[in-house]
Amino acid sequence: MIKLVKKQKMSNRKKEMIFLLVVLCLFVVAVAVRMVLVHMRYPQVNTIKVDMGTAYEIDDGLNMEVIKTKYLDNEDLIAAYGADIIENLDVTKTHDMKVIETTVKLTNTSDEEKTLSLTEIRIETDYYQNGLVPELFYAENEDYVMGVDLASGESKETTLCYVMFDFQFTDKLWALLEQADWYLVREEYPDRIRWAVSET
Repeated sequence: MIKLVKKQKMSNRKKEMIFLLVVLCLFVVAVAVRMVLVHMRYPQVNTIKVDMGTAYEIDDGLNMEVIKTKYLDNEDLIAAYGADIIENLDVTKTHDMKVIETTVKLTNTSDEEKTLSLTEIRIETDYYQNGLVPELFYAENEDYVMGVDLASGESKETTLCYVMFDFQFTDKLWALLEQADWYLVREEYPDRIRWAVSET
């Protein structure tokens, strides 16, 4: 009798294990099917690289062209903006900074007025991405808010400033920051358009 009860308990455990394995397999299959459907519906991003000095559409009827780029370290920053800027950007005063200043030309090719929010334009490399720094933007572009209004056919130049701190990179990457391939990017999907900020 005891053996029979033990066999039934073992049999019940086996059934529970088999049931759990079947449920787990069904879950894995459902996840795999979902992943395949997502990849079919949203294919891989198409990356478009725009060379420095070449205009390319950043928005419907708006072109952007990278004109020039400067790399600044702490000393260059103080010379360009004054000592207060270091204090504003690094309140702890313990980090080295580097800034990438990129001057772009925006052109309205449409028949109507256009506005572009500059805060949407980020800088990136294959291992890092960052947004605009308002303090430097306003020091460099006194007449602009962080958006540009362009009449039909109008062009404007503006300088976009991006700050990097040494603690965000390994020592090796920090030392080679200026040699990295940096790009301006606004949208990531369906086309990821990358404007090179230095000549390749």
